[in-house]
Amino acid sequence: MKELLGGMLNGMKDVLAERAGEGSLEKILLYCGITEISSVNSPESAPKAVLCMLENLCRTLNVPLEETAEVYGEHWFKHYIPKITPYLGTDVNDSKSFLLKLNEIHSSMSAPDGDSPFFCYDWKDRDTLIMSFNGLDEWEDLPAYLFKGMISGVAKFYGEDVRLFTGPSNTFIIIFQGAEVRKRKIQRAGSLN
Repeated sequence: MKELLGGMLNGMKDVLAERAGEGSLEKILLYCGITEISSVNSPESAPKAVLCMLENLCRTLNVPLEETAEVYGEHWFKHYIPKITPYLGTDVNDSKSFLLKLNEIHSSMSAPDGDSPFFCYDWKDRDTLIMSFNGLDEWEDLPAYLFKGMISGVAKFYGEDVRLFTGPSNTFIIIFQGAEVRKRKIQRAGSLN
């Protein structure tokens, strides 16, 4: 789990440096009470640090939290997930496969007695996944837009266009592109008749 926390924090630091510049990065880290990213390594402090950095980046750049969370999610998945998990490139070749493997991935990264986030899945239909997050209290306190940005980052990594909605208490509704593709094919077939 420590690798996952480090990936989240380093991903946020990279987004801060890229979007705000090195000078602003130092000010934001200082404001959040972070001298070095490696000093924030506990499940209790890491979520607060990520959120503090995200909120201050938005304030510095005057951009919406949701937009910055999406940029963060895309960067986090593209640059850090391939380094910390062996699952990419095996039987995981799309966003749906990756999201459904999250419990396995998190448990493989945790100490045997350690806590890790846990996801519950419910299929509304063959293309609509309702995914809910359960886990450590500290992680459940993070706002839904951060997780939504991370899910969006997974889809962008695979070049997929998913529709994503936030439900109550860390529940996300993900409509995978298969439904949209079938709908367009049916509409085209109907227009030929």
